[in-house]
Amino acid sequence: MVAAAANVSNVLLRSRQVGQAKALGRRRRNHQHVLRRCAPPSSPTSSSSEDITPPSPTPPQPARDDDVLPDSLDDAVSISAARTTLALNQGVTRCIVELIIPELWDPISGAVMAESGDQMRLWDLSRSFIVELKQSMEDAGNPQPNVHVLYPDEGVAALLRNRWQDAEFTIGSMNERRPLARLEDRPDVVVVASPDPQSLDSLQNLELAASDMATSLVLLNPRLASGDAGIGLNVRRMRQNFLNRFSVTYSLRPIEDFGAQLKRYPEMWKIFLADPELPGRYCLAKELVNRPSGDEMEMIIDAYARSVRGDEEDDDQKGDASPLDSIMATMRSVQRFMNQITK
Repeated sequence: MVAAAANVSNVLLRSRQVGQAKALGRRRRNHQHVLRRCAPPSSPTSSSSEDITPPSPTPPQPARDDDVLPDSLDDAVSISAARTTLALNQGVTRCIVELIIPELWDPISGAVMAESGDQMRLWDLSRSFIVELKQSMEDAGNPQPNVHVLYPDEGVAALLRNRWQDAEFTIGSMNERRPLARLEDRPDVVVVASPDPQSLDSLQNLELAASDMATSLVLLNPRLASGDAGIGLNVRRMRQNFLNRFSVTYSLRPIEDFGAQLKRYPEMWKIFLADPELPGRYCLAKELVNRPSGDEMEMIIDAYARSVRGDEEDDDQKGDASPLDSIMATMRSVQRFMNQITK
């Protein structure tokens, strides 16, 4: 009886194993069928890798003069910091950086502040530059650069100290009697953010103090020309003599929406004007050693307009106003205005 029971158990076990194997086989076949149904149809040319033709490489685009213009504000801030660091490492101790954003800052009238929060955007721009400057100095071999930043008054300085408690630079104000006297450590660089015409005397004293401390001085978006009609000749000369001791390490000044002045240390000043054949691109109209005056800009614009129109147009064509003519007229009026108020 025991042997018979054992035989029955073995038969049942083998039957169960056979049934499980058949069920597993059915599940595998069903799974493979689902995979084949969901798989994308095979391409008739994919049977052999030799039949696949690789895409032809895109020919490189020719370089343009306006490629040196920044792609964004962040790009401009990064480049300005790198060019300033280059100048500092080459022994330039007095630098000017101009990052002119038309909706926030005008080089003649100062802060525009058309919308709520524009003032803070202007200070945030200064912080972005300082952070990039410190990083650039570290990359150039200064492991822990000490940067001190001076803002126009103590109210702004107190606001930013409270707002930027994690800042890796110290903050002061220009209306302190001796802005550098209370610093515990000698700063490598002092950055003055948006100094105005009223701070000219303080800037001159600051320059002397920085010289005594062997500290470099950077003016970020200075506005020392007020445009007031009552400014005397002595004040203008004093202001110009002060600025002549500084080197512009980076300057980007849009000319409305149809041009820009660009300066990147140690390169020349470049004047870009709108390309009439490629909207959004600019042609290099002129390179100069010094910053162009209003009169020089007017002559550059006129020469560019003549080169674009061509000197061989007949009288009828010259009499017809074109979009380029209106653009050039606007540019000339802007330059005349800036030339008069900055004299």
